[in-house]
Amino acid sequence: MRDIAQKGRLDALAPALKRVGKDAVPGLNWAGVGLASAINLHRDDIARVAELPRAVALLERAYELDRSYYNYNSALSLAVIYASQAKSVGGDPDRARALFEEVIKQTHGRYLMAQVLYARYYATVTLDRPLFEKTLKQVLATPGSVGPEQRLANELALRRAGRYLALADELF
Repeated sequence: MRDIAQKGRLDALAPALKRVGKDAVPGLNWAGVGLASAINLHRDDIARVAELPRAVALLERAYELDRSYYNYNSALSLAVIYASQAKSVGGDPDRARALFEEVIKQTHGRYLMAQVLYARYYATVTLDRPLFEKTLKQVLATPGSVGPEQRLANELALRRAGRYLALADELF
């Protein structure tokens, strides 16, 4: 399956993904995240951008098999992908919002990075500045220790929240 996921045809990937079970979730998740990250870093390379459906397929299968894996990482990654573009150019802000809200609810708001990414991607693509500011201010009012198992991610989220708030005029 690795060859299909890396360079095979997308129509061959779907049946291969259906054959894998829950034990494949870490590989599916991180392969999808890695591929999506490479695409993001090379947005000017159309050949890379054309690989986005493959990244989405890997993440969707990981999400289908185990939503909760690594703080709902596949859901969060899919939310960022779906919110990265407006609906008019292929994004799906409604699906993104549902996924962001799921991650925030299921992590009981203790994984602050989910809220920061919700503000940065969903609120900006939908031009909802009040949601953007409210969400980031809530994050900044939360101590990084709120989720001890996510302390590093939360501290990074706090830094990003401050940086994004400072860029609000540029983002909107």
